[in-house]
Parts: sequence; structure tokens; C-alpha cells
Amino acid sequence: MSLLLNLVPPSLRKGLRRLHSGFVVYNPISSLRQWIHSLYFLGDCYTLEDHTQVTLFTDQPGLFPEYYPMKPLKESPRLRRVRVSVVVTARNERNTARALFENLMDQTRPPDEIVVIDTGSQDGTLELLRELAGESRVTCHVLEEKGANIARGRNLAITQAQYEVIAVTDFGCWQPQSWLDNLVAPFEIDPQIQVSAGRFQAVDASRRQVPWLLGRTLEGIEPQSYLPASNSVAFTKASWEGAEGYPEWLTLTGEDTYYALELKRTTMRWAFVPEAVVGWDAPVRLPDCWRKAYRWSIGDGEAGMTARAYRWLVFQLGSLGLVSAAMLALIGLALLSGSLLLQVSALLAALAGLGWFLRRLRKSRLTPRGLLLRLGTNLAQVIGFLVGLRRRPLVNQRREKGLQGTFFILAGVPIDDTGGGARWTQIALEMIRHRKLVVFIHKFPKYERKNLNLSIRHPNLIVSSLADFRWRKLLEEHAGILKTRPIMALVETPLEEFLPIVQEVVKISGTVIYDLIDDWSTSLGQPWYAEATEKALIDSSQVLTATAPVLQQRLERLSRRKVHLLPNAVNSYLFDPSRYYSVPADMPIGDWRVIYVGALWGEWFDWDLLDQVARAYPEAAVVVVGDYAGQHLHPPPNLHFLGLKPQRELPAYLAHVEVAMIPWKVTPITRATSPLKVYEYIAMRKPVVAPDLPPLHNLPGVTLADGIDDFISKVGAAAQFPVDGEAAASFVENNCWQRRVTELLELARIAREAHG
Repeated sequence: MSLLLNLVPPSLRKGLRRLHSGFVVYNPISSLRQWIHSLYFLGDCYTLEDHTQVTLFTDQPGLFPEYYPMKPLKESPRLRRVRVSVVVTARNERNTARALFENLMDQTRPPDEIVVIDTGSQDGTLELLRELAGESRVTCHVLEEKGANIARGRNLAITQAQYEVIAVTDFGCWQPQSWLDNLVAPFEIDPQIQVSAGRFQAVDASRRQVPWLLGRTLEGIEPQSYLPASNSVAFTKASWEGAEGYPEWLTLTGEDTYYALELKRTTMRWAFVPEAVVGWDAPVRLPDCWRKAYRWSIGDGEAGMTARAYRWLVFQLGSLGLVSAAMLALIGLALLSGSLLLQVSALLAALAGLGWFLRRLRKSRLTPRGLLLRLGTNLAQVIGFLVGLRRRPLVNQRREKGLQGTFFILAGVPIDDTGGGARWTQIALEMIRHRKLVVFIHKFPKYERKNLNLSIRHPNLIVSSLADFRWRKLLEEHAGILKTRPIMALVETPLEEFLPIVQEVVKISGTVIYDLIDDWSTSLGQPWYAEATEKALIDSSQVLTATAPVLQQRLERLSRRKVHLLPNAVNSYLFDPSRYYSVPADMPIGDWRVIYVGALWGEWFDWDLLDQVARAYPEAAVVVVGDYAGQHLHPPPNLHFLGLKPQRELPAYLAHVEVAMIPWKVTPITRATSPLKVYEYIAMRKPVVAPDLPPLHNLPGVTLADGIDDFISKVGAAAQFPVDGEAAASFVENNCWQRRVTELLELARIAREAHG
């Protein structure tokens, strides 16, 4: 190509170079290959982290007869009255603006305020909105910001809203008279409610419900996992702030899904109100339906949401395409061959395939138009997702502009090890809530015998094995945040291979924290531990922390510097004793239950003690949750090993036991350990029996035993004495991961300022 360019006039060379470059960069086959690779091998960038308890508020208990908790909507006493601001965004909505205002004015419970923002209408919408605001019987503010996307518009409107409860809806929707009253009722019935989820249904011009492929019927909704669209949802302003508002970094769509996912991650008390339903004017023409599906899916691709669903669509469409192509190829080859036998065989195969297809069509009860709608919609969704996926690097740059810094975690094992409940995992999740880009790097693989198939993903989380990590690539892809915002690195495992990363962090003025979580000079650090490596990491660190007093003293001896005590903590979002938990299906039956949750390896685990506790109380079910591999050859019948569980499932097990225990030996290793499970036991208000270990002194509800006989006796006694709820609540407030991470960030800030 360069030789050919030399033969043409210089004035044309620039254009030809651009043309050639365009073919190289935008080669459709290459781009498609990259998209498909991204779709299948990158997977989701966001997995649901649901800490909510959803209460169903309805006067139709027959809708979800098995669901709990449930409260009546009209008969429940309202403990207070809340004031509510209704927020709406507009762009070219002149034809629907008057109807929306009429609907809001006609509510049985009118809004206390309406805030409308126009984001650049060109059809006279803004002028009409101002006219309608002047006629409104309630306070109405009309704002304007040209070029704002939907997320930006909603955030601006919410910022200007006066009241604590925000209700969001859309133009092009029909709000029945009782809509707002039903949507706001949960806040008045239960002051702890943070989010009230309504729903929408597609309607025609006469407001009759019509089927819509991308919508969900009421029967298809599961209240606990339901994510509301932002045409019928209400939330407190504090919840909106905690979720960091609607994601303005998305181009156009997907903002309400992402925002709902963030609300699920950052709030705890939700309501689902099926009666808070709005009618939505769904598109009727096939091209309009496909266009809507395409636009909606772009946001999913940009944010990396629900990629699994799109992979399934690709598989379905691909399978259908391959089968169709194979049948056509068979028929074509038969016709070209001139063989009567092949032609008859091809015809029979085609008829068989057509018959199978017609049977499937009849079973699905789809009309030909319905089939065309579904196939076209699914294809539009896949294309939209792939378009969004291609935009993701640019979208990530916009997203990272809103982050406050980067936080590296250098750990021994993966982020989803031990059911996702490890200290470093909890710190990573909490750092994401603090608007950090978290880079989690691990050295070793998981050694668990059971694969839980956990998925811990977030757009602000980068997970990599040490072998796959490339500093230069990270710096190139995230230069904007790495070069302009504070950088911190937390070293959880003193590995020699982590030293180059630590040195790179120091080189760009980052703050390094060495967090001593175990005495690595014992068998825990074999065979990789080297004191020289640990000292090198200590010398490179500006902050030193330890999880137990013994470790604090050891690190002070090694460093001759101040070491801050930061014990383990509890995920107070997850371990919530006020929630309702159904009994797990594999929970054994007994007159009462005692539980241990944790690791079952190491010379410090006391198998003899565990066995004797079970034999001393044959009427009790002794439950063990951990990665069991048959270490106990002849367990008594009341000793039950349930295997490894994801951390998110543990509260349900703890909720249905009477006593929790730690059957450990007293060794140098356990004396230097801050048992994370103790914090979770206390959070769930369970009495704990444990050996006399210094890190467990003076903890509420924890009884320390001296020897096996004393331990067994105190397990039986603990079942009779409930934990002091106020003391436990105060302990959790001061020993949750929110508090620990706040302390960690403050230590890093002080160190950063001290070093200039």
C-alpha cells in the first residue's frame, strides 16, 4: 500500500491513507470476531449483589400466595405521612406532556411537588411545560439542560427536588388515579422502607393491556429479585445518594437497570407494590418494536449487564441459522446432483424439519406475526448488545471520571475463595461502594473441593491472576484515573512476586498498606514465606495494619514502626437479623441446633472436640458448614456436614440455630487469628462458645471455654441464654466493613499527606 501511495499526487495520499486505515480498523469480519469473543469470553461485568429484604404490599394475596413477608396495602396503618416529589425527564414530548400533567393532577394522593427537566426538545415541549407548570395546582419546577442524557436529567431533577421521597415516572405513560398513593404507601406504613418498586404494563390506545415481548407479566415477577423500571419507582433521596445516582456515563439507555442493581447493592429494605402500575404505550409496528429492543440492549452492552441472557440468545439464533443453512445446503446439493434418491431424501428431510418447526410454533402459541416479532426482537437485542459492547472502552473512560481513586488488593487466593466471604473480598466490595476502581490480583488458585460457581463482578472491579496481570496494559487502559486520582495498594499476602507491583505503585506516588492477617512464619506460610520478602514489603509500605494484637506486636518488632489494629468485621448488609429467612432445604432437624461455619483444614481444627459435642447432645443437630472432604470417618448420626456454601446463603443457616461455636485448639496460630465468623455469629444474635483466645476477649455473646469438658458444658448452657441485642447491635455498628474501610482510607489519607 505504501508503494502505491508514492505513485499518486500528495494531495490524495492523506485521503487514501484514511481509507486504508478505515478498512483495517473497521473490517466487519474482524470486528464481528472481536464482538463474539468479547460476548463469550468476557462474560458479565456486573453480577447482582442483593442485600435487600423485599416486602410485598398488596391487597391481592392470591397473586403470590407463597411469598413472605407480605403486608396489606390499604388496611395497614400508616405511621406517618411523607411528602413526595415526582421527577420526570422530557425530550420532544409535546404530544404527551398535557396527558401526564392531567394524570398527576388527578391522583387520589397528588404529589407535593413536580420537577420536570427538558433535555433539549425541539418541538415546543419546553414552552408547553412552562405553561402547564403555571396552571398546576401543586408546586412545579421546570428545568432545562440541553444535551443531557436520561440519567443526567433525572439526577439534576432529583438534586433540585425538595422532599425526601422521590417518585419517578415517564412521559408516554398513563398513571391511574391510585398510582402515586399505592407507590408511596410503603414509606408511610413502614418507615424503614428505602425503595418502593411499582411496575408497568403495555397498553393500547384504549388503555387495555396488550402483550409486549420485552415486558414482564405480573405472574412472571418474583418480588425478591424484581428490578423496577424508572417509570414506576420511588426511593428516598438518601438511597439515591448511596447508589451514586443514575449512571450518567451510559450513552442513553440501560440507566434504570443499572441504577436498580446499585440500589439492590446499597440498600436493605424494599417494597414491591403490584398495584402501583402505570400503563405504557408500547410500539405496535414491527420495525418500532425492533428499534426499541435494539436501543434498550445498547445500555446492557455498555454496562456489561445480563450478558448471560445475550449469550443464550446468540446460541438460539445461531442454532436456528445453522439448522436452516444445513437444510438449504442439503436441498441445493440434492437438486444439483440429479439423483432422484437424494432429491427425495432432501425433500423428506425438509418436510420433517418443517413439521418439527410447525409443532414448536403451535406449542409456543405464536402467530406468524408473533414469530416474526420474536425473531426480529431477539436479533435486534443481540445487535444492540454487541454495539454497546464495542462502545464499552469509551464508556469506561466516562465512568472512571466519576471515581475517586484506585485500590489494589494483592491477595493469595481468588476473590471468590471461601464462598466469597474472605476479608479481602469484603474490603474489595466496600471499596467499590466508596467509588474506587478496585484491582484485585491473586497468586494461587482456589483449593476448594466444591465449585460454587460464584460470580463477583462489577464495572469498577478488575480481577486478575498474577500470571495474567500486566502493569503496562493496565496503565494504558486506565491512564485517566491512574494518573489523576489517589492510588492505594493493600498487600494481604507477603509474596515476592508482589514486590514489582508494589514498586510500581510507589513509583507513581501511591500509598501501600501491608495488612498482616496471619503469622506467615508458621505452617500457614509454607513453603513460600520468606522473612526477607516480608521485610521488603514492610519497608515499601507507608501504613502497617494487623488483625490481632499478637500480629500487631510481631509487626511492630519487625518494622520498629507504629502498627494499627484492624480486626476482621461483618458484612452488615448481608448479616441482618431483622430479615426473614426461610429454613434452608438441607438444614437438619433436631430439638435444637448448634453450628460451626468455616474452614475444616489445619492442625488447629479440633475434630475430637467437634465429635464430643455431638455425642454429648444427641438430641441436637450439630451442623457444620465448610469444605468437607470426609475427614471424620465415623461421625455420630446427629453430626451433619453440609459442605461449602456461598457467603450470601450463610445468614439463613445462622438464623435457624440456637448456638454457634468455634471448635479450635489453642495454638500459636489461633492466638494470632481474628475469626471472621465470630463477627457474623454476633451480627445474627447467636450465643458463641469458643476456646480462650485473646482476640475473642470481651466480645458480646461470646463465652470462652477452658478445655473440652468446659466447652461442651457451655454449649448446652448457651442455648438457654439469648444474646443482649443492644450490645450486639452496638458491636456490629463499630465492627462492620463500612467502618473498617473508612478507617483504612483515613490511615491512607494521613500517610499520603505526611509523605507530601
